Amino acid sequence: DLEDKADDFRDQAADLVEQASDAENAQARSDALAKAQRLRAAAEKLETEAHNLLERSKKLTARREELQTLAEQLQERMDAVNERMEEAIERFRQQRQHNNADKDADVRKSVSSLMHNAVAEALAQSGALLDRAASALARTNDSQSDAKD
Repeated sequence: DLEDKADDFRDQAADLVEQASDAENAQARSDALAKAQRLRAAAEKLETEAHNLLERSKKLTARREELQTLAEQLQERMDAVNERMEEAIERFRQQRQHNNADKDADVRKSVSSLMHNAVAEALAQSGALLDRAASALARTNDSQSDAKD
């Protein structure tokens, strides 16, 4: 869009240069040439802005992909934790079936400990991923702020 606008400015500048050559008095020629020069400068500025926006867009896309990857890794780890918890519950059920009532309390403690360890491990891993995601998001916000400036 910006490049199209720049092309329009260039076309207008060329028309003005042509009009300047056709103009009969020096002032009209000078005005047309000055306007043509301003349009060329505006076209260059628009092209530069378009290039800068494209570069920022590429950076934001890369950061978005990085955040997506982190989110996928977090989901994978949470799925693994859920699987471990289900396994712990299944072990608890199996142990409960094979043990008498006196051992139920020990089994519950064991399962509770297994679940506690699995959740603690998942939280530690998730915390690291969330720190990375927050860092990437902060860089994204910095880029967006730079883009607005």
